[in-house]
Amino acid sequence: MPIFSEQTLRMLQNAGWSEFYRYDISKYEKVYERAGCAPPSKVKEFMLSFGGLYFTVPGPRSAKSVTGFDFNPVKVLQDIYVCSDYEFISEQVGLPVSPAYIIGSLHGIPAELLMVSDGKIYAYYDQILLKIGDSGEDAIEAMAIGRQFVKL
Repeated sequence: MPIFSEQTLRMLQNAGWSEFYRYDISKYEKVYERAGCAPPSKVKEFMLSFGGLYFTVPGPRSAKSVTGFDFNPVKVLQDIYVCSDYEFISEQVGLPVSPAYIIGSLHGIPAELLMVSDGKIYAYYDQILLKIGDSGEDAIEAMAIGRQFVKL
């Protein structure tokens, strides 16, 4: 089981998560497979454990801060050309590993959450790339406790 702070663990549990939680990723996989770029194992494993969850970040926030986030990308994925769009974004912003896979979105900052094959999580909006965490669990912790994101 991933190690989370008490605050993050409460937030996860309030969203319906437990160490036994499993999400059906078949729709997610199909969107990518139809486009010809199936997600790698780290992306699938993360989505199995946290996919479909919606989170509200408690506490006061500034106008430009995250108010919540979700790991439910299927609706977004149906509106774009997943492989070509994110290969282009990866090249455009100099993402260190390509391609990037949509795993969800940030609320408050209208950004898409992206995971790359090495498991790192980024947020992308208005041609700005932010590094959120070195792994899915690290990113959840960062978003939950309000850790500063790194602009690339």
